[in-house]
Amino acid sequence: MVAFGEALQRCKHVFVEWNEDGDEFAAFLPRDRGFDLLAACEKMTLADPAPIESFEIWPMCRLLTQPTINRLWSQVRHLRDFNNYRMWSMEFSRWGYHEGFER
Repeated sequence: MVAFGEALQRCKHVFVEWNEDGDEFAAFLPRDRGFDLLAACEKMTLADPAPIESFEIWPMCRLLTQPTINRLWSQVRHLRDFNNYRMWSMEFSRWGYHEGFER
């Protein structure tokens, strides 16, 4: 992820992905909201028990390979399933993120 440092500063949108019991989700958001979601993810992983296992942020840029972009969009679609969207909206609001997952 070190190579993405400058890309994260310049990009307009990011993917934030997280993992819960092997089930992967991602949100595609404007950069500022992506970092707000990332802060909530960090709080969640520090909790006991942790609602999510891991998280990562990816800039939307040319450095991403097509397989990575395809995987992330698949996770975004998985999040947008009605029950997943509703459940994660409620879970993230408990941890201080109230903005939603739509860009």
